[in-house]
Amino acid sequence: MKARFPTFDFSNVRAHWTRSPEFAQRCNAASLVPAYVEPFLLKVMKTARDKIDPANTRLIEEIDIFCKQEMQHCKQHLAFNAAIRRQGYEGLKPLEDKMQADYKAFLEQRSLRFNLAYCEGFESMSASGCEAWFEDYGELLEGAECDRNGRDERCRRCGRRPRRNPGHRGQQRGRCRRRGNWRRRRWRRVSLGR
Repeated sequence: MKARFPTFDFSNVRAHWTRSPEFAQRCNAASLVPAYVEPFLLKVMKTARDKIDPANTRLIEEIDIFCKQEMQHCKQHLAFNAAIRRQGYEGLKPLEDKMQADYKAFLEQRSLRFNLAYCEGFESMSASGCEAWFEDYGELLEGAECDRNGRDERCRRCGRRPRRNPGHRGQQRGRCRRRGNWRRRRWRRVSLGR
């Protein structure tokens, strides 16, 4: 696992960024939870880290990397959600405030064991969503607005340009044409924190 520091620009994102407005709204809604669960994950990991034997340096290093990655992921979701709210979705704010209050209550009222189990459950569940993104959503992503900043988006595995969606067809099948099957390695990273 390694921490990534993306520089996405959501200033021009539209709420209906794909041909299917229903799919776009489903994905937009899914972005609400990580913006609030990830700060919770960070606090739980910090609490757990303080209880780990200092001699277990590998686990401590992995927790540190996980936390850095989650922090970056959270920043991206917060920026995306703010861009969506500016387009007339101000009604989301009370829902977001409730989520934030719920996670605060978890930290104050639940045991570390419960909170760790909750974190593991969330991370495991999110791996399924990531798999669906690469395996099942190809048609729904056709014509989606990907990068409006003029960057040359290419597959990180083989260097090919994407076709009409964020992943080229080789990626959608879980295979990169030049480097063979990368899905297993990818999902190991995804399940440990994207």
